[in-house]
Amino acid sequence: MAKRDRNTLKSFFETGKRPTEGNFSDFIDSQFFLSGENTGSVRLQGDLTIESYLQVTGSNLNQFLARFSGYESSSVNIYNAASLGTNLHLTDENNTTTHIFRSYGDSFINTGSFGIGTTSPTNKLTVQTSENL
Repeated sequence: MAKRDRNTLKSFFETGKRPTEGNFSDFIDSQFFLSGENTGSVRLQGDLTIESYLQVTGSNLNQFLARFSGYESSSVNIYNAASLGTNLHLTDENNTTTHIFRSYGDSFINTGSFGIGTTSPTNKLTVQTSENL
């Protein structure tokens, strides 16, 4: 059956109307369910507000869990890897991994400068300390 927008669906069930079998089918097919047998991809357009937290659970090791795309096709990717735990990969507009942070094992930054105690590093690694060490 057809997928309908919210206002069209509501109009089927107004006082005094008798929804048809097709109206109920449209209603069911137009709903977005996050449980049950919902498999595959889900596309959302617009803003998504999460009141508590977003939980993404993978069923297998060595699995891609989530991608958050940003400006100029850069992205944040989360992987579940058997030998390296959970990995957070940052990529640039060419889909080149620039940063990898792992829950255990080695992590690296492959581009730019890194600052500890500063938001304006002047070298590949800049450590800004206080005089009270």
